[in-house]
Amino acid sequence: TALGHLHGPQQITLPTIRYAGSLLKYSFGEARQKKGAVVVDLDGDGKADPVFHEFTPRHDVRIVSGSFEDVMAASDDRPDDFILVRLSDQQPILDGMAKLRRKYPNAMALEMPNRNTEGGGQRDFNLRQSTGQELFDSFSKAMRPDQPLTEAEEECVRQLWNELEKREQGGLS
Repeated sequence: TALGHLHGPQQITLPTIRYAGSLLKYSFGEARQKKGAVVVDLDGDGKADPVFHEFTPRHDVRIVSGSFEDVMAASDDRPDDFILVRLSDQQPILDGMAKLRRKYPNAMALEMPNRNTEGGGQRDFNLRQSTGQELFDSFSKAMRPDQPLTEAEEECVRQLWNELEKREQGGLS
């Protein structure tokens, strides 16, 4: 063998090889990775002393988790980072990205893994044959499936639709 000339127990030290990868994070899958460079000092005997120097990018890639209310209330000294917000809320957040971007101008995505999607987006009506009030009722149920309108709220909606229909002379089209 190539090592056949060695006699007795010899310790062979193999070099450590590191994959450099990208210098910056390019996806949320890399959010927890430390990016940087390894500087290796070699002494006179060939002994290597590697030191990792972490990069601090101008805009990091991060995942922020919690309820929408908590995320918006929490202090954050790096609001310009590229952010994926993973919400614990079960109910939809209306206009969530626009609200989120007031705090995080570089917000890239909003996930709601716990969102109540009962019904799977199925509609039990024909959109073209539905009245405006039926569409509103369906929307209201989809937005608040476990919190239906109270009788007072339903009466208020009925009065509003009646007023709108009078103004439009026969309905919404």
